[in-house]
Amino acid sequence: MLLLSFYPAQAKSVPQLRGFVQGDVQQREIHVIDRKRFPEEGRAFFVFPRATSAVGARLPLRGTCVACHGEHGQFDATFAQFYPLIRDLAKPVAKPGVTQSPK
Repeated sequence: MLLLSFYPAQAKSVPQLRGFVQGDVQQREIHVIDRKRFPEEGRAFFVFPRATSAVGARLPLRGTCVACHGEHGQFDATFAQFYPLIRDLAKPVAKPGVTQSPK
């Protein structure tokens, strides 16, 4: 399960300093990878508006967002290429004595 939180950048803050600060959460999205619970695609995406604990709305299976993740997500339909911590975890681990062929 991966959680993505969206925050706006705010330019005016107290005390007024140069630069930007993180505003209040606008939306959260959760990417659940579970091949047993979601056998057709092996995953589901849920959207939670603002900082709420309400039940999230599942994005349509054939929707634009889900299709884009499937097509462009670098690791198991996840945009690992944009997140260094996930990208590092997604790298294949070399095993001693096993040669990996380049992709």
